[in-house]
Amino acid sequence: ENLYISEDRLSTILPKTKEKFEFLELMAVSTCNRFEIYGVAQRKQGVNADLTEAYLEMQRLAENQMQLSEDEVKKSTYLHTDTDAVRHAYRLASSLESLVVGETQITGQFKDAVALASRIHTLGPMLSRLSQEALSTAKKVRTQTEIGRRRVSISHAAIDLCKKVFGDLSKHEFLIVGAGEMAAMAAKYIQSYQPKGLY
Repeated sequence: ENLYISEDRLSTILPKTKEKFEFLELMAVSTCNRFEIYGVAQRKQGVNADLTEAYLEMQRLAENQMQLSEDEVKKSTYLHTDTDAVRHAYRLASSLESLVVGETQITGQFKDAVALASRIHTLGPMLSRLSQEALSTAKKVRTQTEIGRRRVSISHAAIDLCKKVFGDLSKHEFLIVGAGEMAAMAAKYIQSYQPKGLY
């Protein structure tokens, strides 16, 4: 959450970062649970340092009220290159890297990241192809495995845990803190159990 950058801010930050670090292509997946950048570099030497520095530069440009130092951010990051980066993109789009494996929101968020990069012209042929293949893989994972058999999200997981702990949810009152997509999803899911109260 500390590293999240809104789409509006990314619209100006991505092109600046791409130019400063001389990436051929650059896109970012920015959600409440992750902030990732995908880049295509002109040269292989020093690309790891460039990606890490570009990641930090995007945070500086976003002027986020970071509660983390740059050292803490660096310790929390991971770096994939070549086939490892491709594998990670496939796994991410397929929700295999999600907090709740199988949730569907990340696929939409990945599509949104691709659409933004395309709109602001930081997406090129390599990331375009990578994203198409990653989304195609996500579709296969959803249709050809058990992962897509039921609705899954953090909200659903929390309420399923409530059922295990408290039993009959109609005997309880619920308070939802938040006004985002997850809160709305949780409220809708709780309502199906006809609780004593929902606030």
